[in-house]
Amino acid sequence: MKTIQIIVIILVASMCIRCNNDDNANTMVPETKIIDGSWEHTNGIILDGSIKFITIDKENGVLTMLFENELGFKGIEQFDVTINENSINFLTPTEISEFGYVLDQNELKITLRGNTATFKRLDIDLNLDNWVKPLTILQNAAVPFKDIDITFDGTSILGYSEEDSSILKINPETLAITSTMATTLAPKVVEIEKSDTNPLLFQAGTEANTFRASFYSTGETFYTSIDIGGSITGLASEKPGYIWVATDNNDYISRYKSNGSLNPGEILQQIDLRFNPVNGLDFQGGYLYIADGQYLYKCQITPEFKAIETYKISGYSMKGVAFDGTNFWLNTQGEDNAFYLLKSNLTL
Repeated sequence: MKTIQIIVIILVASMCIRCNNDDNANTMVPETKIIDGSWEHTNGIILDGSIKFITIDKENGVLTMLFENELGFKGIEQFDVTINENSINFLTPTEISEFGYVLDQNELKITLRGNTATFKRLDIDLNLDNWVKPLTILQNAAVPFKDIDITFDGTSILGYSEEDSSILKINPETLAITSTMATTLAPKVVEIEKSDTNPLLFQAGTEANTFRASFYSTGETFYTSIDIGGSITGLASEKPGYIWVATDNNDYISRYKSNGSLNPGEILQQIDLRFNPVNGLDFQGGYLYIADGQYLYKCQITPEFKAIETYKISGYSMKGVAFDGTNFWLNTQGEDNAFYLLKSNLTL
């Protein structure tokens, strides 16, 4: 009888041990060497310190970096990579050849040139379209505008054509050229003043450090701005007498106050965007829109200057921006190097 009892005890104990082992197997910490997934920056600095998130797809050899600088300007870059036990090697041509890394469960430490940044694993993958919002093209047409900023006069989209040596007016419904305007400049930038009476037309010639204001109805010159400090690439009328100005040789945009024919005007404010160049500006609904080629940014100007949204159109570089009262238009350069005027689905 005792023998039978001993056998039963041994069997029960064996089953309990097996159950405990199975439970432990089910609650084991996930494999610590799985680097795939999305990671959030927690501390440390590599590159310029603007990397906020990274996503890694080891199987397909893709690393994606999500950037945001201190003023809220965002960006995304994807790289072809190979991933070894302790290094990420970049195949895409870039200034970076490799990252060193140490992976410890849900913490990833990346090193570059002696600097280390730490990232924590996210529970879910990032939606890149929430970081930089894609725009849809509603209309498009090839245009002879080239690398210039554009504007809208209430009826037509305006831009300068080197081929015609004139400012073209384009019907936003048909995208046909309806008329031309003579100009003594070769403006890289045109802008219509926000004014209910007798608005001004602003023009900045190629490589010009000043812009000219003339009455749109007559073409008579009203004033010429002071030297802004660089070749002007974008103008945006905020309200009568106040203009935002971008130049190509520094990271600043300037808020300019005109004194009309009583020169000089004055620069009221300069914002260091931390990037260059800016290709075009527009001011609508209390927000400044900035095109930098790759992205279009929507920026608040008070109580502090900050980018609050970032947009992109895949396959096009954005050179100029204008608003027709409902939708934003973009002067762009396509991957074929031709220039296109695009109506986007972006509204106020």
